[in-house]
This record gives sequence, C-alpha cells and structure tokens, in this order.
Amino acid sequence: MEPRFSAEIEERIRLVRATGRYESDTAVVLAALDLLVEFESLRDEINKGLAELDAGVGIPSEVVFAELRAHAAEVAARHAAERQRRFRESLESTIERYGEVLRRLADQ
Repeated sequence: MEPRFSAEIEERIRLVRATGRYESDTAVVLAALDLLVEFESLRDEINKGLAELDAGVGIPSEVVFAELRAHAAEVAARHAAERQRRFRESLESTIERYGEVLRRLADQ
C-alpha cells in the first residue's frame, strides 16, 4: 500500500529527490525516519545527561574540556600531517617536472 501525503509533504519529497541523492520517494522517507530515530536517541541521551547533572552526577567540566582539547589536538595533528604529505608530494612532482625540462634543455 502506497502511503498518501499532503501536497506540502509531496513537494518537499520532490525537492529532496531533485538533489539526485535519493532514487525514490521511499528512500527519502526511510532516510527521514532514520534521522528521526537518531534524533530521538540523541534527545534521550541528552535528557539522561541533564537528569544526571541535576542529581549531582556527572563529569567535572575540567575533565570534559581536557578531553575535548586532547581530541582537537589529535585531529589537528592528523590534518597537519596530511597537509604536509600532500605538500611534499606536490613539491616532489614539481621538482621532477622541472628536472625533466632541464634535461630536455641540456640535450638540445
């Protein structure tokens, strides 16, 4: 049985499908439902955490921020290493191309 939607919802589904990311109306609806389930789970986790804080249970903010800073530093280091690797590859490629040009000029 095909579900029936209001004109507004059908238009929203059509707009999402127009992006090309979804092959069918069903795929759009399933993705939306998956997001709703994920949202509700996150909301439940947030409410649980707030209840724990209200009860005096929780992680001290200093610990949380220290963990966040460590994670941010780790991510920054990974990105810096990747940027260095790409720069080194680009530089090596440029040097190789210039070497080829110089060899050709020397052979002339």
